[in-house]
Amino acid sequence: GIQRLVDLSKTNRTKLIVGVRHPVWFFQSFYNYRVLNSHNQNFTQTIPDPNELINATWRDVSTALAKYEDHLRILGKVDGKDSIRDVIGSSSSGNNNNNNN
Repeated sequence: GIQRLVDLSKTNRTKLIVGVRHPVWFFQSFYNYRVLNSHNQNFTQTIPDPNELINATWRDVSTALAKYEDHLRILGKVDGKDSIRDVIGSSSSGNNNNNNN
């Protein structure tokens, strides 16, 4: 499926619009969801501090999930040297800036 999207966007001038959530907001939301779920299901496992999940995983929550540039690279939408700041912009002020790159 991904290769077909890449081929279509190159040959048929098909535009692929990808919406991404700010990586920090994504992480925070997913972490809070897992914490709430843990309380609701009475899990006895200790809930780690979010800072402990940098390069670690707890109940599928990890900072690695928010590395959107890796997924966009597969689609051919960013090159190998782009970081997530290049992809979504460096502003973290809460503005919904539209980057038309």
